Amino acid sequence: MERKIDEIHKISKILNETMDNPWCITGSAAIFYYLYTINDTKSLYFMDKIGLPNDIDILVKNKRRNSNLDYRYVGDYKRTSNIQLRSTTYKNDEGLLLDLTFETSVSIKKVGDTYLHNPKSLLRDYEDFLEDLDFADEKFNKNLFKIEALKHIKLFTDDFENFEDKKRKNDDEEFINASAYVPHSPLNYNYNSP
Repeated sequence: MERKIDEIHKISKILNETMDNPWCITGSAAIFYYLYTINDTKSLYFMDKIGLPNDIDILVKNKRRNSNLDYRYVGDYKRTSNIQLRSTTYKNDEGLLLDLTFETSVSIKKVGDTYLHNPKSLLRDYEDFLEDLDFADEKFNKNLFKIEALKHIKLFTDDFENFEDKKRKNDDEEFINASAYVPHSPLNYNYNSP
């Protein structure tokens, strides 16, 4: 779990240094990061059910949707295809994957130094995606958990200025009502710390 958070922080640092356009982490990695940050009993439950993200998906805002990504490298991640597309996969020497996609509109929330897809927009995307899946599809159940996780995340992020107060209040309630509580504060996480 900590390795995935380190990977997200590393990619955030790279993107902050190299991207001129607004960007955000989306998909499972964004959900995972929100849940890790909230860190209450429900969040831990959802993290267990959803699992670690296989890759990190990034949305990059660009005024022209049909623009192609022409970055050969993003930090130590190398483009896996020579064809320039609107969405491109990058891979580093460790085999970690990064998917970049150009979008004309991106709704962003900032958590520490990490930009995440706004949970309201992400929830809509997952609800739309769910409509296209068959009930028997394994992705259907996983996406149901992601939708429920996003509803939980929205409770904390609707009023982001009071996020820490809401988190603390909920942590206190969870601590009283649950036997398993593991405190940490990824909002204050320092990427360069040992």
